[in-house]
Amino acid sequence: MQQSPTAGITASPSTTLTCSVPSITLTATGGGTYIWTGGITGATQTVNAPGTYCVTVTGTNGCTSSSCITIFQNGTIPTAGITASPSTTLTCSVPSITLTATGGGTYIWTGGITGATQTVNAPGTYCVTVTGTNGCTTFSCIAITSDLSNSTAQISGNLSFCSGAILS
Repeated sequence: MQQSPTAGITASPSTTLTCSVPSITLTATGGGTYIWTGGITGATQTVNAPGTYCVTVTGTNGCTSSSCITIFQNGTIPTAGITASPSTTLTCSVPSITLTATGGGTYIWTGGITGATQTVNAPGTYCVTVTGTNGCTTFSCIAITSDLSNSTAQISGNLSFCSGAILS
């Protein structure tokens, strides 16, 4: 009795497609010739869709064996958010605001600042790109305003001025 080849399939870099891994190379092992589901021939094929991929391996003695591998997909987009503390309005008593990004693994703010938090002291729109652990990205923006209305100073009590003093 002739022995069948031992069919195998390896996936590189992994068995999961993501935003940072848009394609996977499948490599068949164990024989002389290879025919994949769909008629593709050769030991390797590159896939970019989830599903089950099978190969039939034919040994030099003409015997065959098959193997299958399942490729998964994780294309989940992170949920980006920004919170502002203590508020979204700069005032005389709130000269700076801490912005905190949420929803991902890494954060890059407009202007190249990295990290989940940054402190701002000027009005404007601040945006952050959020990257999830699967390499998928999204962004969020927040508007910071200012209310630096001039306050009117008042002087009360007994006032006395020296003769010749200049008041402005």
